Amino acid sequence: MSDQAAFQEIDDAVRQDDLKAWWKRWGNYVVGAAVVLVVAVVALVGWRQYDASRRAQASTAYSIALSKIGQDNAAARAELDKLAQSAPEPYRWLAALASAQLRATPEEQVAALLAVAPQLPTELADLATVIAGFRSGTDRRLVVLPHNINDQAFIDALVDNFNQIAGARLARAAAR
Repeated sequence: MSDQAAFQEIDDAVRQDDLKAWWKRWGNYVVGAAVVLVVAVVALVGWRQYDASRRAQASTAYSIALSKIGQDNAAARAELDKLAQSAPEPYRWLAALASAQLRATPEEQVAALLAVAPQLPTELADLATVIAGFRSGTDRRLVVLPHNINDQAFIDALVDNFNQIAGARLARAAAR
């Protein structure tokens, strides 16, 4: 055997002894970390499947409730109220918004929309407020414009319509 082979064999034995010493010192921690990682991944996958299942059930219940609108508004509203209390987001928000719009009178609808708006995320709260505003006034109008929302013509038409509505309200208020 040559000197080089002997040195290589001694070097391998020293590395093996160092590895055994390292494993004796840190092996339990490595195994523990691997077990924790596996448990965390299993828990994450399980939670995602559970959440997806809940959302699928809420989606189905929401669709069924919406399909009852126009046929049996009381039943639809009861189901939507139930979903507004217990469904996962976003179905909880959507059910609350839809249920508020199924009240008997426009005044009740406005009150319900304004009551539910603070519980909603910003965009839906804004939508609830706009719907309530649209249902609360006598100067309601829906104008279809052949412009993109970013076009100056759209902005001009929006301002003109707003000024007409505001002018009518100001004239009524001055007449009182």
